[in-house]
Amino acid sequence: NWQVGVDYMSTGIEVNFSKLDLAGFHEKNIGLKARRFYGNSFNLSFGFVRRTNEVYLDPSVYGISVSDVNFRTEAQANLLHLGMSNHWQFDNWSLAVNWISLNLPLGGKVTQSAADQADDEGDKDDIRRAENVLTWYPNLATFTMSAGYMF
Repeated sequence: NWQVGVDYMSTGIEVNFSKLDLAGFHEKNIGLKARRFYGNSFNLSFGFVRRTNEVYLDPSVYGISVSDVNFRTEAQANLLHLGMSNHWQFDNWSLAVNWISLNLPLGGKVTQSAADQADDEGDKDDIRRAENVLTWYPNLATFTMSAGYMF
């Protein structure tokens, strides 16, 4: 009736033009989750997820007064996971349809701030406010499919 698992997800978006790296966003999630099965395949899941983010911008494109190098912001957050899904197992292989998956932030911090490289105090405050968003936004997914192998 119970299943414990480790989940890993990595995603990223990059905005480039010619040889310019204008912006990028990378997110990684690793979680420890438990599923309680009700019936044959329907289950509810809960657990803990650690999310890390890396964001970079080209300051000359965005008009922010900083040094000449692209600056990066890194943040991490701890999240509570809740979900509802169907999982089927065939020998060691599994197939899943996750109907809803919600990760709610419990806390977090910015581990590397781009504000440290800003020249103007107003820019520093704006950058810090924007960076704080990385530590508290929730993740919501509906209807995702996954396949895996169980050891």
